[in-house]
Amino acid sequence: VVRIMECRPLSRTKRWRLVEVVSRAQG
Repeated sequence: VVRIMECRPLSRTKRWRLVEVVSRAQG
């Protein structure tokens, strides 16, 4: 999750969505 947050976000909403999806998958 940290990786995605540190990477250049395509857009604020997309970044948060990616983080949510990854956190759920790793959950």
